[in-house]
Amino acid sequence: MKQSKKAVKPQKSSKKEERPKQLLSYLIAFMKDNQLSDVHISDDLEDRATWEYIDLAFGVADYMVFFPRDDDRAITKREANHVLKYVQEDMEDYCAESEDDPKEVIEMNLLDGNTLVIGWKPLKLPKDMLELADLMIAIKEEVEDQAAQIANNPYSEHERMVRLLGNRGVRPDMLGKDLLSYSYTGRNQPFTGCDIPTDSILSKYAYCIGAQKFQDAGNLLADYYGIEAPKVAINEHDKMGENYVLYEHFGKTIYLSTERIPEQWQQFPAFLQGFFLHLSNAKGWSFDSDPITSLAKDKTEAENYTGRVIRRLIDIGINPMKASDNRKNSS
Repeated sequence: MKQSKKAVKPQKSSKKEERPKQLLSYLIAFMKDNQLSDVHISDDLEDRATWEYIDLAFGVADYMVFFPRDDDRAITKREANHVLKYVQEDMEDYCAESEDDPKEVIEMNLLDGNTLVIGWKPLKLPKDMLELADLMIAIKEEVEDQAAQIANNPYSEHERMVRLLGNRGVRPDMLGKDLLSYSYTGRNQPFTGCDIPTDSILSKYAYCIGAQKFQDAGNLLADYYGIEAPKVAINEHDKMGENYVLYEHFGKTIYLSTERIPEQWQQFPAFLQGFFLHLSNAKGWSFDSDPITSLAKDKTEAENYTGRVIRRLIDIGINPMKASDNRKNSS
């Protein structure tokens, strides 16, 4: 079987010169059977949240539609090619499971105006804006609904984290990465690698995820590594923002949304990424002297760990990442 290549992460891209100069902020609509299945509002194409959102949501969609959030900005051909390459790199691990080359199975149509469509071959992609008229109405309703949910949330993500940290020395003016990177300050155990669990433990892990026993899965893996088990919270979206999976360092909690990732094959890697961040937290691993850099490398190692576990599961006869549809096998 073709091995997964190391996907180029947006914040690690070595080809920054290819990135268009303007900020790549989009409203991204995910379509399934010509119906709107999900919407993601991206502040920047190259942020981690957008990378992970596409990684999970595009795998179960037929195509995506990118609309610039700046109505006055048109999508150039150069920018469209940049976005297509970004998506193809994002989906490398997904495509590797069916031994497909993402460059051969993911294509794009740049429509008139400011709309880019990216989807799976051999499905027929929209070729003009008339085909997307109903989509525009559905997107407007979905975005308004998301805005209402945010407005009704009594605490912003920043306020929630400050309250959670309490008297840990966090300044009220800490924002974004500065706030999250605080959890990496003081770690003094250099990261030198991490083994994956035995086949027996992995088989039990597969059973736990299949049976939706996520706390049991966390307890099982924690016992193997000799650490305190994480708390596991399911579908607590008021604490998760738009994430599918989120690890809260100070509460030692893995937040997982089974509503946003209902497919079981997606839950296998999602939970593993959350668990690795818990393992890293429990072990006090440091990945760099700079806390923000350490944070980014921790997430990268979480993805590496997840990939190794998934490949081992496949080797022992358990293929959790096999999609339920045969879209890419059609001709």
